[in-house]
Amino acid sequence: MEDRIKQYKTEETYVEIKRLFLSALKAYAERAFTKLKDFETNALINKQTLAYESYKKLGAKEVIQKITVKSPTNIEVKIRENQNIVVVADLEASLERYVIDEKTDSIIEGVREKIGTYNYRISLIENENTDSSIICENCGATIEKSEDTCPYCHVVNSNRNNRLLIADISEVSMRDILQEANEKYKREKELEMKNERLQEEMEKRRNSL
Repeated sequence: MEDRIKQYKTEETYVEIKRLFLSALKAYAERAFTKLKDFETNALINKQTLAYESYKKLGAKEVIQKITVKSPTNIEVKIRENQNIVVVADLEASLERYVIDEKTDSIIEGVREKIGTYNYRISLIENENTDSSIICENCGATIEKSEDTCPYCHVVNSNRNNRLLIADISEVSMRDILQEANEKYKREKELEMKNERLQEEMEKRRNSL
């Protein structure tokens, strides 16, 4: 069990999480829902599709562009009761995000040409997808998962080794992140002090013998 957790506490995992999140954001921004299956679970894709359809019914469109993502922080790796791995991480993204009226192109929500900073918490699970083929992220062609590059557009196949899929994305405030980090630090200090007291008690007992 420890070995399974350890394999996700690596630099490779940090890189993979950032790549998956950036790819998923771009695919959603392009409304390329077929691409999302290489980065997200079906349940999350269905949730995002419903959100898109809700905007569409109102004659509105959410615009997301000029995306940059920082490396993940506060990564936690857990094993569920069903033995599945769950990885939770916080990410900071800078992007332009607003909602427009599709007919008039007028702004309904947000500000055009304004880059905002958003904090996200994402949960990822192990990728159990055994499909041998995937959709090329660049040109949309169906290619073999084992291909290093797409044989059609020759772009590097960045999805060939996805170990994880994003299961949930939620927006969080920096205040929440700092508060959780502070609470975690307090718990760790309390545990450290408890262990020190225990060591002192054991030392006293040994000396009294």
